[in-house]
Amino acid sequence: SDVSAAKMAAADDIYTYNAMLKAHVTSGEYEQANQIIDTLLFANINDALLSPDRYTIDLAIVPLLKYNREDDLIALFKVFNEQEVDEATFSDAYGAFLTRIVMHAKNVKMA
Repeated sequence: SDVSAAKMAAADDIYTYNAMLKAHVTSGEYEQANQIIDTLLFANINDALLSPDRYTIDLAIVPLLKYNREDDLIALFKVFNEQEVDEATFSDAYGAFLTRIVMHAKNVKMA
């Protein structure tokens, strides 16, 4: 089933989106997860509350790779890079991201 517009409209912060994203990823509903990611990619331009955090990106890696959306994954990385994150958190996040990419990428040339 498609992610309803009402559910997305009710989600007013990244934590709510992360919860919806986790539910879809956990149940293998990657198409629905990608709909949420699309909303975040387009919303991020205007809404600081919807800037993807390290959890968003970690959850988004598998659905994006399954749909060959490496460019969108890189776009999420760029948004994350622009955020004010302490060095240890940044380093830990990228370590987790790269591990997940290598585990799930069909071809690892991106990693």
